[in-house]
Amino acid sequence: MKMGTRFLGAVILAGAFLQAAGAQDVDLIDKALATQKFNMFLSLARDADLTFELKGSGPYTIFAPTDEAFTSRYTKSQLDALRGNRNRLRQILLHHVVRGRVDAVSAVKMGYIHPMEGTAIPTRIVGGRGMIDGARFVVTNVNASNGILHGIDKVLVP
Repeated sequence: MKMGTRFLGAVILAGAFLQAAGAQDVDLIDKALATQKFNMFLSLARDADLTFELKGSGPYTIFAPTDEAFTSRYTKSQLDALRGNRNRLRQILLHHVVRGRVDAVSAVKMGYIHPMEGTAIPTRIVGGRGMIDGARFVVTNVNASNGILHGIDKVLVP
């Protein structure tokens, strides 16, 4: 079996499980909050006044960096400075958001995604794992009432 086929199969199984578990009962922000892996993304989204927008009807696809991705990229003082620059913070966060519902398989097959801010971001499969601009998918296809959430292990900077 090809490495890419294993990734695609795992993504399909994970998506089916989440659908069966009633995964579309809440919006993207509440889904991200429930996972406890995206607290920094959510905190920064609040500071950038994006929470209300991302709770809206969308649909949106969020490629959210994990808390570990933020702490490995930024020091506390850098994060504080970023919080103080609302426009730059919005650019960075919206570089992780795509309009519409894009599941992990489709994102990888597309070869590029087009975020709400910044230039197109390349996607591919490397060693059987889905990648988006060098970041690995660590959570895939968390369906919500207004879109899909994916977790990635790196902050994408436009």
